[in-house]
Amino acid sequence: MIRLSCIACAAAVLIVGLNAQQKMFGKYKPIQAYEIRPNVLAIPRQAVDGQICEVRIEKIGAALRQHEIEDITEELAPVAERGRRWKGLDTGVVMGMAYTGETVYEDVTIASSGGVTSTLGKPPNFDFTGPFIVTIEWTKRKCNK
Repeated sequence: MIRLSCIACAAAVLIVGLNAQQKMFGKYKPIQAYEIRPNVLAIPRQAVDGQICEVRIEKIGAALRQHEIEDITEELAPVAERGRRWKGLDTGVVMGMAYTGETVYEDVTIASSGGVTSTLGKPPNFDFTGPFIVTIEWTKRKCNK
């Protein structure tokens, strides 16, 4: 009997918690996100045909490091899938305390942006401070709106 009471109480707590969550977030469209590393989220968007057309990657509470960015982009969009690199279209701009850059391939564009701080020494003369966001876009796939 006590066991049944405990189960009923636990169910009631879950239902009340769900109702509170629905009340707070019910008016918003839910999205799907994946924790691909500790505190690193990947938020994909789908194309009309169901394929992934874009993935936004960000680290909660910190900046992504260059080695993390390289590992994650290789995992989600391997070099073999990107096509030929269009070297003349690469950009990287540091303006004030912000950075934005793009690496363009035949089938994929990898864009990144975030905060920077200047450092002394050899180029590059800045260090990423975050938040740092990377977006992988498959350019031949049309994303749903």
